[in-house]
Amino acid sequence: MAESERKIRENGLQSPYSPAQVSTWVFLPFLLVEFGLVASPLMPIAVSIPVTLVVFGIAGAATYYAYVTMSTDPSDVRIFSNPQNRKNDKVEYQAPTRTTDDTIKHCWICEADVIQTSMHCKFCQKCVEGFDHHCMWLNTCVGKKNYHLFLKTMNCIISLLVSHMAVQIALLIDMYANPKGTTRELSEQWLGLTSDSSLQSSKDATTLGVTIGMGAFIVMDLIALSLMLQLWNFHQKLKREKLTTYQFIIKDNQRRREARHLEEELDRKRDSQKAKALAEKRKGDYFKLHWGGILATSCGIKSCDPLRQEPQRTTKTGDGDDEEHGES
Repeated sequence: MAESERKIRENGLQSPYSPAQVSTWVFLPFLLVEFGLVASPLMPIAVSIPVTLVVFGIAGAATYYAYVTMSTDPSDVRIFSNPQNRKNDKVEYQAPTRTTDDTIKHCWICEADVIQTSMHCKFCQKCVEGFDHHCMWLNTCVGKKNYHLFLKTMNCIISLLVSHMAVQIALLIDMYANPKGTTRELSEQWLGLTSDSSLQSSKDATTLGVTIGMGAFIVMDLIALSLMLQLWNFHQKLKREKLTTYQFIIKDNQRRREARHLEEELDRKRDSQKAKALAEKRKGDYFKLHWGGILATSCGIKSCDPLRQEPQRTTKTGDGDDEEHGES
């Protein structure tokens, strides 16, 4: 394939940048700016300094791991056996040592032999070793070479969201639990809406403004945290089952196809037995078949369906079927 038709992306720091990736470049710094200009000044200096250092330290770790994840090239190096896949013609290709466990297949897009766990990413236009998924937030493929970095990035971002949200909640609780406490006093000094902070109306306006502002950031933290925790839980499940994201999708699609095929078989069998019951004037059996099917499909009450009480034939598929879904 001509180079003009196929542009190989080396890592996530190369254009084109995805909208999701750019949004993280805006959202995470936005959280830190708010923390530094609003939350941190509302704490006593003895508390503010260590808490701020912890939050910014976590943010620094998240930035570092995200950068390393994006800058790592997860390609299967075997694609560079084809000179058309090399960015630099001066770099001499050295074939990796092949073990007895390596199963080789051919990628017709990269026009190179790669190992069985490699898959071709249509976004990056290359085969990725130990392919897991293409992350739109990091704008790069996640595979064997950077999966552990991806997990560390995710853990750091979750820690950042939790710590950022916890400080906001603690400050709001202190403001309302201690009307004459340090948090409210510092908020009036730092964020007072009028020059005369002694006026009760000014104090109330400042408290309301801080509440609305921090409340908005708490909501944003909760939304982002819910998404991150779902992703974290999903990858923990994959680790327990020793699957990649790609393998999980393939197996889930296979399970759905088998379930759909089973439902089609049940529908055909139900129509046949209902017709037979009507012909033999067995209204009771017809009623059970008809309403049992409705309750099973609409309400999930499968115990009422006589057909579902019978042992069903299951379809077994080999692992080789999964290969049809890959792009390699």
